[in-house]
Amino acid sequence: MQTPVSIIICARNEEKNIVKCLKSIIAQSYTEGRIQIILINDASSDATVQLAERVLQNSGVDYKIISNAKQKGKKQSISYAMQFASH
Repeated sequence: MQTPVSIIICARNEEKNIVKCLKSIIAQSYTEGRIQIILINDASSDATVQLAERVLQNSGVDYKIISNAKQKGKKQSISYAMQFASH
């Protein structure tokens, strides 16, 4: 049986990379329902969140998108997002 996992991704202005990143995670052979993706948007000024939402909404993967109003940096953003992890 596969261990459930939560994957936390901190992203800031990653519209050029976020789709490929998320699709590569979704394409893994992990059993549906055993994976959670948490995207923490660190005050992006581009389309990172919209693109991520488009990929994740029909993926069948449990996900949350959290947005920082002001840039907090990777370490603080990941620490904050950990409270939303189910696994």
